[in-house]
Amino acid sequence: MKLISPKTALESLLGCAFVAMKLIYFRDLSDLPIIIVAGYISVRGLYVAFSPAAYEEEEREQRRTKRLYRKLFGRFAYVASDVPIALLLPAALLSMFCPLTDDLRAVLITLLTLAAIYAIWFGWYVLSNKRTYIEDKDSENGELRVEEENAWKMVSRVHSIVLVLVMVLGGLYLYSEIW
Repeated sequence: MKLISPKTALESLLGCAFVAMKLIYFRDLSDLPIIIVAGYISVRGLYVAFSPAAYEEEEREQRRTKRLYRKLFGRFAYVASDVPIALLLPAALLSMFCPLTDDLRAVLITLLTLAAIYAIWFGWYVLSNKRTYIEDKDSENGELRVEEENAWKMVSRVHSIVLVLVMVLGGLYLYSEIW
């Protein structure tokens, strides 16, 4: 068994560690869906990390999705799926560091509602156009230009940096709350 994607393997192992921690500190049945979903994603990631056929299929699906996003959202394709996260992060920061008032509650409810509405619309819009795009023969033949591929790589790097920062800030916040 040869490792095909070290990055996917590392992400999957972190997911497995998360599932193990959730199992160790199991509170009630509300933890069960999180454990099931995270476990499935982690095991699937390990399969992709060690299987050449699964890795190729995953890469092909990612390229197809990038071309679909480019077709649907044009130059905003790189950030179209990030809008709910961009609304949730300020809501989380506001709720952590600002005193709870009626105005803050209104702002938080507005941000969370907008994030939910956009996420639902985004999913519906992409899924409603995906079937026709997949049936179209251009979905298999179209390639991304070098500039577009570099833009996707830059967005991936920014996502990784933001994820690490959020994890560090969350860890520091939890550490300060515990001690």
